[in-house]
Amino acid sequence: MRGAFKLPKFTVVVWVRKTDDYPTIRDELLELAQDDPYESTEYEGMVDFHWASIMRHGPTNSPIRFAK
Repeated sequence: MRGAFKLPKFTVVVWVRKTDDYPTIRDELLELAQDDPYESTEYEGMVDFHWASIMRHGPTNSPIRFAK
């Protein structure tokens, strides 16, 4: 049986409307975050960016860091 999934200590999700200003806003957001989001999706003219602290999972509870 797999170990229980543990939620990250914090999660940040930012939604940005995809307008003509989107490239500039995206670049400023990524510069402020100083890290790439671990997930980003586009839906109905909006783009979301997800960041989280170190997540742990599995029977060994080994840390996994999202790619920078």
